[in-house]
Amino acid sequence: MGLTDFGKLVKLEIKSDQDTFEVMFNPESYIEKYSIEYSKINDVNTKKEEYRFKKSKPQDFTIKIIIDGTGVLDYHPPNLPVFKSQDEYVYKEVQRFLKLTFEPVSGELNPLEIKWGKLSFHCRLKEVTVTYTLFNRQGIP
Repeated sequence: MGLTDFGKLVKLEIKSDQDTFEVMFNPESYIEKYSIEYSKINDVNTKKEEYRFKKSKPQDFTIKIIIDGTGVLDYHPPNLPVFKSQDEYVYKEVQRFLKLTFEPVSGELNPLEIKWGKLSFHCRLKEVTVTYTLFNRQGIP
């Protein structure tokens, strides 16, 4: 990092070969999960249980992304035009995120890279949950 970069806010990005999704708000935390699978060894001559290493499971990475349409932050991602109506913004951003991460390309999900500071995590999406928490009078998130 050079002297001119000191203090610059680095935004978390989710990249594929086709596009980049930059988050509005950097996450307050993320979860890395490592797990190992063991197989039980059944020995009829002893009463003690034994387990043997079977395999390491793929690492899981969990992150919460907030897409805000309230206007609390004057944020306009570089790949998305400014909308006249905030009503369209949250829906369009969610769809853009899903297209990047969840739409199969050539029969498989896009390989992704999550980049944030020194974090560089290569992965494929396993699961996404979209939760809407604030709606206008017409029921639009």
